[in-house]
Amino acid sequence: MKIENYRKKIRVGQCRMCDFEGLNNEEIRHYDHAGGYKVDGMSARQWLYIVCPQCQYEWALWKLGVK
Repeated sequence: MKIENYRKKIRVGQCRMCDFEGLNNEEIRHYDHAGGYKVDGMSARQWLYIVCPQCQYEWALWKLGVK
């Protein structure tokens, strides 16, 4: 699956640390991680996360409801 398709699976769009709305509109970042998601075009699994632009908390996609 493409990284942007994971965005459609985000169930929580509000940062629970600072109440910022719109996490689902922020850039999905990634790095190699054995416990991560399969992403098209990448040989290693990827840890996918979003950084809250207000408080800088790093939200793993699984914490935002992506299984």
